[in-house]
Amino acid sequence: MPLIIDNFIDNNYFNSYFVEFEMPKYFKGGEPEKAFENIKAVYAKLQAIGFENLSEAQLEIEFIQKIFENLGYSFAYQVNKKVFGKSYKPDFALFESEKLKNEHYQNDKASNENILALCESKAYTIPLDNNKTTEENPHFQLIRYLNDLKITYGFLTNGKFWRLYNVQTPNKDKIFYQIDLQWIIENDNIEAFKYFYYIFYKEYILQLVKPVIDTKKLNFEELSREYILQVENDLKELIYGENSIMETIGQNLFAKYQYQYKLSEIYSASLFFAFR
Repeated sequence: MPLIIDNFIDNNYFNSYFVEFEMPKYFKGGEPEKAFENIKAVYAKLQAIGFENLSEAQLEIEFIQKIFENLGYSFAYQVNKKVFGKSYKPDFALFESEKLKNEHYQNDKASNENILALCESKAYTIPLDNNKTTEENPHFQLIRYLNDLKITYGFLTNGKFWRLYNVQTPNKDKIFYQIDLQWIIENDNIEAFKYFYYIFYKEYILQLVKPVIDTKKLNFEELSREYILQVENDLKELIYGENSIMETIGQNLFAKYQYQYKLSEIYSASLFFAFR
């Protein structure tokens, strides 16, 4: 049965066609099967208790931390950061290694350059976007952390939904890639899980923050942009190139109406029929 990604993905971050048909071609490396089995086991244990009965802190410790471990991260929990005397306490700062994590536990003025991403988490029943325009909205709370601490990538989660943000380019729209992890686990779908694993996986975020030339193939953002550009070029060629739609329509109109209409009028008519 074909995988229907609308069942578990809400996305305006990447090109939607790229996500559905091209992205899976690059799902390589890591241990997604092992991670999925581990996360399902933790989920089953907590489901017996009831996720809705867990406090935010309990969810973070019992579930979210376990997920980060399976994604390969070292993390600092509720590390205090200061910018111009103002304190910030994101729920998680994600790192490449234990060494870099420990530096932040020891020094609240440590550089942010080694933080791969921040994660802000909420209780399981709290929506990630409550439509408020203040920091009472988890969406805007994370955006403020990322902008003020000058960290490009961020995750927002309540355990069920997981969002990826990139604030490198300011945008008034809410741009994110969201996964419904609960749906994936309850449907026991490893192919759907790969859409979670390979986007939130440490090695992927690491190469976005600290790119290495030979890992460019793993940069889904760049691949998505390249795909859009290729589609645009293909459309231009189809419409305007040699033996194109425009050329074929124009030739036929010219052959039939060259003595009745001006060339500019035939051109305008060709455009009309090409884009009709």
